[in-house]
Parts: sequence; C-alpha cells; structure tokens
Amino acid sequence: MESIIKSIQGLTGEKILDVATGQGEFIALLKAQLPGYQSIIGIDDSEKIVEYDKTNYEDDKIEFQLMDAYKMSFPDDSFDIVTISNSLHHFAQPLQILAEMKRVTKPGGKIIIHEMISDDLIPAQLSHKKIHHWSAKIDMLNNRFHAETYTKKALVKLAKKQLDDVLVMNYNYPVEDNKDKELIEKMKGYFEMILKRAEGFPGFAELEKEAEDIKQHIDEHGYEPATFIYMIAEKK
Repeated sequence: MESIIKSIQGLTGEKILDVATGQGEFIALLKAQLPGYQSIIGIDDSEKIVEYDKTNYEDDKIEFQLMDAYKMSFPDDSFDIVTISNSLHHFAQPLQILAEMKRVTKPGGKIIIHEMISDDLIPAQLSHKKIHHWSAKIDMLNNRFHAETYTKKALVKLAKKQLDDVLVMNYNYPVEDNKDKELIEKMKGYFEMILKRAEGFPGFAELEKEAEDIKQHIDEHGYEPATFIYMIAEKK
C-alpha cells in the first residue's frame, strides 16, 4: 500500500471527480492523501446514496451530485483528477465510462481506477470473490447491472483501450487472522441480508444452496479481501 499511497500523494490537482462514488469511501482516501484539493465531487446514479453521502460528509469542499456516469453534465477538460473505485464492473458498457472519464479530465490530468480482481487468489480470498459474484447474481435479478469481477489481464486490457501510459499496482489488504471467529461470523451474517432481495425470484433455492456452500468454504479457508489493483493514467 505504501507505493500506492506515494503515487497518489505525488499527484497534484485542485479539482477532483469520483465516479460511481457509492458511500464515498474512496473520497475519504483522496481527502487524506491530497490535502491541496479545492473541490471534490462524487457522482452516483442512486438518489438514496447521494442523499446519504450529503448527510455524512461535513466538508464545504466536498459535494455529491445525482448523475448518469455515461452522460456526465460536466464540460470537457473539467478536472485535474478523475477516479472510479470498485465500480467499473457495475457498468454494462465500461469503455463508455472510461471515455467519459477521459473527456472530463484536463490534459495532463490523472485518471485512477481501483478495482478488485478475480484471479491469482488464495483460498481465503476466494471467499470474497465467491460472496461478491453470488451477490452480483442477486443484483442482476433486481435489474441492477453487476458483472463478475475482472481478471487482472482483462481489466488492464480494458483500461488500455481508452487510456495511455497506464501504471498498474497490486495491493492485498492485510488481515491479521483470516479465521478470526468474529470476522467469520460477520461475513456469514451478510448472506441473510442479501438473500432477502432474492425472495420471490426464480432460482431462489439455488441461490440459498450456493450461500450455504460459500459459508462452508469460509469455515474451511477463512476470509480475506481479494487482491485489488490500482491503475493511474495520464490524459495526453
């Protein structure tokens, strides 16, 4: 993580945009590592999420807007840094998202992609992958696009179709004990909440069975976050 933090700290820019911001977790990292910012805007297409963010961030230089990432309302060359964190696989047309991100980035500005990957994982990390891909099926049932996560090779190839000079870094989030009982119970408790969203849909029994299989995997192998990669590119 140290090399990634240094790479982010080495960036300069007053205007920052976070695409598909969710609950603003990546904005918190940017805020901590880029103290010279003048404004950070987080956009999301969920009105509920945007309202949540507005009530949970007390910073006059940070704002949240309801916006379609496929058709951002910002003019060309608006931001010094544009980011997307763990959200690219939530878009059916990711190349269009990257094109829009590039469009609103100033020449010489930076584009940052932070995304979990699905390959070269140890058994404990496979627990994260299995949970994520299982919950993606339930999101799709509810008309929320959610693809399975990319392999590293596929993600880098995707990014390089739109972006230049892509710097790629791996990161594994540290876990002291991947079989810690409290951690295991917390992860297993996740299933009941998500399964409620699948009730009444065809295939519910199969999803319920898959959930039990994943719980068994977690009991046997523990849980660790999957490997993430950071990619930083410069707009020419």
